[in-house]
Amino acid sequence: MLGLFGSGSLAGSRIALIITVALQVFLPGYLLARTLGKLHHDAQPVTQFTWILAAGLSMTIVLGAAARLLEAPLPAYFIVLHGIMFALLWITPSTIEETQESWHFSRRNLPYYLIVLISCLVVTTIAYQRNQIRVRDFEDQTVFVSLADWLAHDPDDAGLRSRRAGVERGDIRWPTDGWTYNHAAWVRTSGVPAAQLLWYDINPLLAWTIPLVYFALAYQLTERESAGALTAAALTVVGLLTLDSLVYGTPGLSFGQFALFQLNTLRNASTALMLPLSLFVALEYLRKPARQNLLVTALAGWMLVSLHPRQTMIFQATTGATVVLWWLAQPSRKRAHHGIALLIVLASLAILPLIQRSQQFGAIVRQTNRVEENLRSNDTEEQSDSGQFITLNDVPVFGATYIVRPTSVFYHPVITASMILGLAAIAFWRQTLAAQYIFGATLVTLFLLFTPLLTPIYVRLISVRLVTGTVFALPVALTLGLSIDLIWRRLSQNHRVKWGAVLVYLVLLGLTLFEPLSISASARDQIRAANQLQSTRDIRASDEALLENLQSHLPTDNRTILLTPSEVGTYIIESIPHTLITGGRRSRNRTHGNTQRFFNKPNEDFETIAPFFDTIDNDFITQRAVDYVIVEAGDTRLPQLWLQPRRFEFVDSPAGYVIFRVNDDGGDESSNALFAEMNAVYATLVTPRWEAGAFKLERDIDPAVWQAIAATWEDRLALAPDDNLAQYGLAMTYTLMGEDEAALPLWANLSEQHPNIFIFKEAIARIQREMGDTTGAIETLMRDFAGDSPQIQLLTARTLMSETFFFALSDTQLDMLLMAIDAHPILWEQFVTADHPTLVRQQAALLASAGRWEASAQWLDKLHEIELSPEEMVTQAAFALTQGDLESALNILKPATDSDWFAAKAHLHPDRWRDENNIAAQMYQVLSTPSASSNASILWALYNASSPYVINPTVTQNRDGSLQINAVFGNVHQRGFPVQTWYVTVANQDASIQYIEMEVPAHFPNTITTSASFVVTSAEIIVDLPEGIPTLTPALVFIEPRYSETVTFPEAIVNITLNRPEDATPPADAETIHLNFGDVITLDSYTISTNENTVEMTLYWETESTLSEDYQIFVHIVDDAGNVVAQQDTAPVNGRYPTSQWRTHVTIADPHTIVADEPLDNGDYSVRIGMYRLSDLTRLAITPTDSRVVDDSLLLHHFSSP
Repeated sequence: MLGLFGSGSLAGSRIALIITVALQVFLPGYLLARTLGKLHHDAQPVTQFTWILAAGLSMTIVLGAAARLLEAPLPAYFIVLHGIMFALLWITPSTIEETQESWHFSRRNLPYYLIVLISCLVVTTIAYQRNQIRVRDFEDQTVFVSLADWLAHDPDDAGLRSRRAGVERGDIRWPTDGWTYNHAAWVRTSGVPAAQLLWYDINPLLAWTIPLVYFALAYQLTERESAGALTAAALTVVGLLTLDSLVYGTPGLSFGQFALFQLNTLRNASTALMLPLSLFVALEYLRKPARQNLLVTALAGWMLVSLHPRQTMIFQATTGATVVLWWLAQPSRKRAHHGIALLIVLASLAILPLIQRSQQFGAIVRQTNRVEENLRSNDTEEQSDSGQFITLNDVPVFGATYIVRPTSVFYHPVITASMILGLAAIAFWRQTLAAQYIFGATLVTLFLLFTPLLTPIYVRLISVRLVTGTVFALPVALTLGLSIDLIWRRLSQNHRVKWGAVLVYLVLLGLTLFEPLSISASARDQIRAANQLQSTRDIRASDEALLENLQSHLPTDNRTILLTPSEVGTYIIESIPHTLITGGRRSRNRTHGNTQRFFNKPNEDFETIAPFFDTIDNDFITQRAVDYVIVEAGDTRLPQLWLQPRRFEFVDSPAGYVIFRVNDDGGDESSNALFAEMNAVYATLVTPRWEAGAFKLERDIDPAVWQAIAATWEDRLALAPDDNLAQYGLAMTYTLMGEDEAALPLWANLSEQHPNIFIFKEAIARIQREMGDTTGAIETLMRDFAGDSPQIQLLTARTLMSETFFFALSDTQLDMLLMAIDAHPILWEQFVTADHPTLVRQQAALLASAGRWEASAQWLDKLHEIELSPEEMVTQAAFALTQGDLESALNILKPATDSDWFAAKAHLHPDRWRDENNIAAQMYQVLSTPSASSNASILWALYNASSPYVINPTVTQNRDGSLQINAVFGNVHQRGFPVQTWYVTVANQDASIQYIEMEVPAHFPNTITTSASFVVTSAEIIVDLPEGIPTLTPALVFIEPRYSETVTFPEAIVNITLNRPEDATPPADAETIHLNFGDVITLDSYTISTNENTVEMTLYWETESTLSEDYQIFVHIVDDAGNVVAQQDTAPVNGRYPTSQWRTHVTIADPHTIVADEPLDNGDYSVRIGMYRLSDLTRLAITPTDSRVVDDSLLLHHFSSP
């Protein structure tokens, strides 16, 4: 054995835990089952194992309950347990006349054994996968983990009921909670932490036994291994179909989650394992009435009693109904005596639940009365608590009453089917004990839930919250398994059929677990959805870092009380021995209100926010003997804790938290009192300039409400100029009253003295920004950035990566921020990504505004998967498209077409994932389906686009002089900073002169026919130019998408020639030529004249359609030898009228003057012209060709030089 105190080389390992459970549960169970005569050599092995398990759990849990009630320490429990085992070792085993046939191994039954083995493996695997999240601030689980941890570490108070410091009574069940006491024993012996045991290990540790228990139960009732195997298979399949209660199932009622795969709370463990074990031993007594069986039935019943009253009542009701039918089937005095004995045992089990309920009777009655009043207030079915009841009016005899809503318990077809088959078992009730139990359990369940007179009484007895859980009384797995076995017995004579059944079972499991084909609500879907929905509540790396840090700082042998945020406080009491917290759930917790107030959370005791540490906080800490205070790095009270070092001694600052030790020094009482006055004034404000720890300096405020407090602070500071706490109080007061200039030197002094307090530096930057000095504000925040602590660096990054500052960051500064974030992902998760998905989206949009597409797309990966919306998927797909990666875009979008993939997301945010809002699925359909629609072509504009915001812009000038801008506009950050306007500027070529600026509201119509109209849209913008702009003025048009003045996305710049001339009329002497240059340009005619070494000509051009490129015109003067003696290369009209600006079907007069550098020699010369593309010097083809066209140049004129 590892030893009573967790020593040994294996201590703390899962192997140690397995050995511990074997020695502390299975070994005592073996000895007790042996003593009771349950382990004879010819018994079925699985039933023998089930007896060992039932005996071991029953004995140790009841013993643990007694030890808990007597507040006995664990060593005493170990001594008594070992004493009992020693006594059992020396007791001669009892003998019971066996009525079943002796069991012999048969190879023909190998398929059945394989089915059971597969069931155990599947259940164990799912139990592990489904329970890998340690939920924060989940008191229903924390209470068991924390108490097990407390009891395992030599507590100074073995009777403690809660580790919430303000709880004086605790839950009435805890004094008899033997299951948690057992866990403490396992923790003590194995060295495995309680949190590891109950959050992760206990489910796979014991879940594999549940199919075996059901196998044994079915075999016990039928003596057929086929019935046992099929029952185990039915249990597994039903569990897989109903394993989620959050997204697909009914909260609290999913069979798979609460009756199979989850064992880490009293309710779940008693439902999934202890209830079928208790039924197993009780039905064995009816099958074979003997004192030993009655004794172990009583022991198993008291095991249930110590766990949960609901399962106790289920056990009493179903077993009692079975007893009645069992006697009625064969009435006799002997049976009556045996039945009455069992009923007496069942009745005795009500003692403890009645005592417990009597202590809560008033609360249960009030809750039930409230529900009944709601039901009476309206005749509609909907007027009920959680919709779980139906009002029945004018019922004969009963009048107005109610029953449980059937749909709230029959939430899945398999549950309904088991109910119908259970009632059908009446056909066999005289013949078999199995039919008596199945029919009796089904009938009594229906009576309790759906009988107008009985249901209200039952509700008052069991409570509103627990009543629908009575559905677990239905023997679902046993009913289905035995029903299938009835048919199976006729088919299974052929041995191949048995192996075929194994194959079919494997196929069914494979389909639902691995989903090679799309299956709605498969086990794979349910596991993913449930884990995804809970993922945001999982323990964070920062929380784990805090726990590790506290282990090294907190005393190991003394009780320690901590004031912490409730979310992390639950982890502390689960993981760190001897600790108590002031926070946690409100119920019975007298410290809840003050704790919530300390962390700025309104509650029933304090309805207003109080952001400053004051006398109420200080008195609370003193009265409750708080030893340590833990706050997050951005907490509003943090500066005051830092500035009172004698009262709050700094300990450490791990992973976004700051830890202070509380000393006996009373603190600065006068300052705390003045801060209390500030809290009182703050509570009257509607729009304060500092809210939730964030400065809102743009807000207006009436300074009068703060003047008296400011004067008091000024007087204090005059008496003690070096009093940093007074400086902080006055600086904050000035800031809140709008006296920023007066506050600035105070903040500067505080920042210089306390560079580790970020709010001081931030206040300076915010004031500088409000005064218009954004660059100075950024320099303030970035000063000594490399030398700052990681916490300060990331708080700086969070502040600068915002709408307020981002636009003014240089590339170097942005790179520094991104490097710091990448270097400290745990801190960044704590500060931003864990709780602020909107901020993550905005930061991604800001990165896109800086043209960092890849970084923006990757930034969205920081979102919790459950927070991913169709808009983010579209954003990432749009960026992939702009890079020409269609395959990646489709891969990103495709999951949005699977409703099971986004089931959890739709459960949390149903509005985002409705068909009309699922733009990711719509975009996928457009991209994956060839379409000639205009919307599809608009969406394809993103492909290989240089920017996803302004795509393929064109600017033309209308006849009336206005500019017409046409483009495809993108809006890819709809949940971050969506495009609100398009800002258009028209300026000259060097942007030194702006002709006009205008802002146009952006409009992205939403339709469900295609995502194109939502993600991108084709829009037209008309810009009216001012008068006085010269003809053919080269200009630039800037098109900038904007969210605001500070959040702007990459602009598009388009060249344009303003005020283009009207249609030119060639003179009468112009030479008509009509030659085509390229496909659409025509040279209609020309005029030419020569004079010595000068050639002057005018070309008259026209184009049939708009040109996308600018072409150059060359004019060559060539001598007889073919040498170019003079030339000119220019855009039309001396470079002022680029071809891309030409209007269609408008004649353009294009003058050219070519002057030779030197006088021409005597001789003959020719003038040749042509057009070419500047980018690659390719000439446009001239057609039709004749002798004048050579090498795509046109001979236009001959002349001689004298």
